[in-house]
Amino acid sequence: MKTMPCDVRRLMRLRLRAHGDDVVAEALARWEAVDTPIAELSAPNERAPLDARVWLSPWPLSLVAKHMESRFGDSVAPVVGDALPANDAPGLVALARLQRVDPTGFTLLVERIRSTFDAVSWRTALGESDAQIEERVILALYRFLVLRGDVLSKIADVRARVCLAARRFRSGDGSDLTSLRAARGELDDPALMMAAFRALELEGARLSLAHLRAETSFSVLLSPAVEASFRRALRLQGGDDGRFDPAMIDPLLAFIDRDIDACAPRTPDGHPSVRDIAWFAAGEVAKSAWGPLNAQSPRNRALSHVEHLLVCRDGRCLERLHGEVCGREAVARVLSSPMSEPPPPSHRGLPIAMASGAASPHMIRCRDVLWETFAAMAQDEGRAVDDLVEEAMDRYRVLRTHLRRDREAPSEPTPEPTPEAPETRRSSAPPPSGKTGLRLGSASWMPRTDTGSRASTTSRDAPPPSSPASEEPTIPNQSNEITTKRPR
Repeated sequence: MKTMPCDVRRLMRLRLRAHGDDVVAEALARWEAVDTPIAELSAPNERAPLDARVWLSPWPLSLVAKHMESRFGDSVAPVVGDALPANDAPGLVALARLQRVDPTGFTLLVERIRSTFDAVSWRTALGESDAQIEERVILALYRFLVLRGDVLSKIADVRARVCLAARRFRSGDGSDLTSLRAARGELDDPALMMAAFRALELEGARLSLAHLRAETSFSVLLSPAVEASFRRALRLQGGDDGRFDPAMIDPLLAFIDRDIDACAPRTPDGHPSVRDIAWFAAGEVAKSAWGPLNAQSPRNRALSHVEHLLVCRDGRCLERLHGEVCGREAVARVLSSPMSEPPPPSHRGLPIAMASGAASPHMIRCRDVLWETFAAMAQDEGRAVDDLVEEAMDRYRVLRTHLRRDREAPSEPTPEPTPEAPETRRSSAPPPSGKTGLRLGSASWMPRTDTGSRASTTSRDAPPPSSPASEEPTIPNQSNEITTKRPR
């Protein structure tokens, strides 16, 4: 792990910054200390992978948890008795399944239920806009309602149901390609193509909304605005109308709150340890199948964590879960971004304005103080850091383009001031024999016409002639000699 090709300080800071600066400092100190045992860093008992995925596991927080008991408030071990029987109320089971599918959405939804949601902290941690975070809340609410009403089992179209479950209700990587592979395996159809998979997934989402409208327990709470938000989050037609209003989901949140109260959650003071919260955030306790109830099953441990998070007396456990979820999201975004990525072939050679439709993640290195400044500016303006960075890059591109054009443009020769001839003043006297009425050494000149007068091209601000009035005009040299016929 000491030779892992990654920026340890940056990853450690991203992974633990939501827990506080003192936790980050302690973790970095233990990582860089000479006397820290290698066995503690490798963490063989944590079952952590020995590659870059270790930063997504509970290992970073476990590295400092037992050395910062006063910081986390776990200096006194809790007194526990026999394990309580699992509370398998439908609301708790639905929330536990939601946490397994979408840990970030679960944390957002629980914070909304407990009225501890802070949009600023989420924007700073995830680097997303308010609209993106609100879409996460809407999608988590949709998933909870589908799981609470057991809607998936009511979809008669097997292929649509499997594709919807693979895309929206499967834990782990939620990319289209991984979801397609899961659907192919479930349907035993290796020939299933991406276009057909997406069409079936959208059809399953449409059928799920129809079943939600038919659900007697909460269908009356599905207003047209809420359904339009669901459609927008699911990328269905008819979901582009209206704007998200946090107040429109308040009736649904009140329904969930009443449903939780009916579950009679217990243990408001039975705080799990920091390590347990870290494993719960990683979804490790819920990986095994949801088999029969027993006191030591992962299912029961997951249910006990959900039950406590809903009634935690001082909110410390939800705060730790928030920090773990945000840290994992930040590290996952960095690890999934390439070090450098050339523009697509279709964009090469095109102007920026013509190739501005596509956006893909890129990894850049910059000073921490500069990035923190951009984060503070984005927070003040309610925008994403990526938007500010892209705007700054585009403005710098425009500036460099103009400067380059100025350097490459051929410069006009600056004319040197020369003595003016007497012909600058209108005169009716003909020029001397054999001479022409030319003025050389200037940027523009014209020969004398047959009428004995010529057009003056002298600027108004030209300096007065410094030569004496008797000086004759200069005869052209051989290289630019021009002959004119004298009038007869």
